[in-house]
Amino acid sequence: AALVAGAWYLFAAPKEPSAMPGSISGTVMYPSEGIPPLRVCAVPAKGPDSAAVCIETEASPPASAAFAIKKLAPGDYYVYAQIKDPVALGSDIPATFKAYYNEFVRCGLAQECKDTTRIIVHVSAGADTPGIFPHDWYH
Repeated sequence: AALVAGAWYLFAAPKEPSAMPGSISGTVMYPSEGIPPLRVCAVPAKGPDSAAVCIETEASPPASAAFAIKKLAPGDYYVYAQIKDPVALGSDIPATFKAYYNEFVRCGLAQECKDTTRIIVHVSAGADTPGIFPHDWYH
């Protein structure tokens, strides 16, 4: 009977916590009367940009809008926003421009804030990392 009980455990064991995905959430903004459609991405801090996990947002009239990037492997990430189609928007911001969550944002986006170091966002297994703001459209 002990062997049968042990075999059941092997098949019914819960996932290891480290294998469970996590998420990043926060708000996006754009220095205008509304927010254009954006792509918000989390890229591994020690990985290529091609490994980014991205979501897309719709145009929004308020000054900021909530976002969540789900199903992220536990680890460290940089988070940025990009305009999905700057040409269609009539923007002179290049399609490759990335508005990061960085120290300039943490400082309050004030002119006297000079540090634009990207902030590492840690994602833990099975948990959300809230309060992330990829708002630096100025650098």
